[in-house]
Amino acid sequence: MGRPGRRTRRAPGLRWEDVDLEQGLLRIRDGKAGARVHPVGSTTVAFLSERPRTSPWFLPAASDPEEPLSASTLEHAWTRIRARAGLPDVRLHDLRHTVGTYVGQAGANAFLVRDKLGHKTLAMTGRYVNRDARPLRDLSDRVESRVMGALKAGADQAAEEAIAAFGDNVVALPKRRGRRPAGRV
Repeated sequence: MGRPGRRTRRAPGLRWEDVDLEQGLLRIRDGKAGARVHPVGSTTVAFLSERPRTSPWFLPAASDPEEPLSASTLEHAWTRIRARAGLPDVRLHDLRHTVGTYVGQAGANAFLVRDKLGHKTLAMTGRYVNRDARPLRDLSDRVESRVMGALKAGADQAAEEAIAAFGDNVVALPKRRGRRPAGRV
């Protein structure tokens, strides 16, 4: 659910045969965007490895382990957990939004966020992910640094070529300080 960013209604329908711990994959048979394979991280693999396999279902019904846990039972359990934790208005689905937001804040591009959440379109992904300026600012800093480095390297190369071509006849001009006054070119 929250860990891998799955839709909460899909979790009860997950069968152990759809869990590949060796590869770190979940097979989603009935996804909203169609059947797909969903990679999960090592934390989820460790969590799943510790779960007992007493039923074909990842979340079996308490009354009959041969049946999956119902979505309504899962929601009622979540309501009790929220009440004990003092979180009156946190929905299970909010965990999915949080995963999408964290993926975006980790610097993943929109395509990776889309794939992590299993969306068909980037438009749907935009609804889930809170905008964070930090990754774009960091990207801008890296690109600007690279551009400035290339410009400086180009200027240094041009100076070396001028000295090689003209020898002692090259005069270094003083660097300008400050900005030009307004209105002057």
